[in-house]
Amino acid sequence: MWKAADLGSHQRFKASRHPLVEFLWAIQRSMVRVMRRLALGLGLALAAVHPFDFTMPAKRTADGAAAGHPAATALRARGFGGGASPKDAGPSNNETEMETRKIMEDLLYQVQVAQDLASNEPLRQINVADRMVTLVGGHHISKFFARYVEHIVSQVQPTALVLELCSERLEAIVRGNQHRGSKAKDWMNPDRCEVECRQHDGYGDEFRCAFRAFMEYPKLPHGLLVLADRKESETKLSDDICGPKSRSTRDMNMALQIFSTAALGATKIVAVMGAAHLDGVEHELKDMNMVYGRRKGLEGAEKARRAMAQEIWSKPPPTGFYVSEQGCKKIQERQQKLIQKVPPKKWKAREKLKEGRRDRMFGLIEKLCNSARIMNSLRPDGIEPSSWKELWTWHRSLV
Repeated sequence: MWKAADLGSHQRFKASRHPLVEFLWAIQRSMVRVMRRLALGLGLALAAVHPFDFTMPAKRTADGAAAGHPAATALRARGFGGGASPKDAGPSNNETEMETRKIMEDLLYQVQVAQDLASNEPLRQINVADRMVTLVGGHHISKFFARYVEHIVSQVQPTALVLELCSERLEAIVRGNQHRGSKAKDWMNPDRCEVECRQHDGYGDEFRCAFRAFMEYPKLPHGLLVLADRKESETKLSDDICGPKSRSTRDMNMALQIFSTAALGATKIVAVMGAAHLDGVEHELKDMNMVYGRRKGLEGAEKARRAMAQEIWSKPPPTGFYVSEQGCKKIQERQQKLIQKVPPKKWKAREKLKEGRRDRMFGLIEKLCNSARIMNSLRPDGIEPSSWKELWTWHRSLV
């Protein structure tokens, strides 16, 4: 079983077998078995595996045929079809076959995303102000990543959980997949392929999985949930990801919130974010830790942490929302209330309901999942501080 203490240095961590690789291989093997049973049970002619290309328009060969996706080629190598093109398979209006093909597309897409995730070192552990910080980064639409994050939080059992969310996106924790819409056309790039748009159902599920795991064990002296990203209303396009070597405002903001969380006394911290933010956040934290190391020798550990936090918040203050363990229980109660008031089965069948009942259902969703309402209901167990003194005073009141 993976433990936080087993990670050690980067060299030892890379030398050991990555827990994510083992986890992904286990899921991939089970998915292959499921696909084989689907093929046998429905008697489909899987000789024609679609040449799916999930990241860009399909490349064309000299004769105009679409080049196959490497993942589709790998499936054929395992016995799923002989390589005939969809044109050779002939037209098919069978809804069952089309649905099965969609399932296979989704499975293949998720496997490819998971393999990319495993190759990009999604788990990093660094020391920040004498506190252990575990950074976990991946793809927001990856179901594997959501399960992996839940596993990491369960194993590390942090006293503070930091998420790439803000107070304007609090509903992302409350509103689960069973209460999401079915279309992603309004927010995704219209040029993206259909299979990628279908993954909207699981978008951001890693935050809900992390929160669920965070609430399943006792935290001493108390737990802390931190939404460390900049507000959507304050974030400009230029503030977003700027590349691996340039500093993003969002990366800086998340790193500052992680350091502030460490200065508050959290001994173990897990931070969940998109993979594109990992390098930037890690770079910022290492820079701050170097400054802390020099000041620690002069001022002492505790004084150095507080002094640096005070300096961080004296500049244009970072934006963040802090929730106590009691506030986390309120969020959990709201999640349960949503399931009771709007059962997932009724929500999925909302188009078949009468207009009045459907309107009432939408009203309940708006009431229970509105971020501003959630934020107000959390006071005084949640705070959006404007200064280090305000944050420190609030945190001391919880002890």
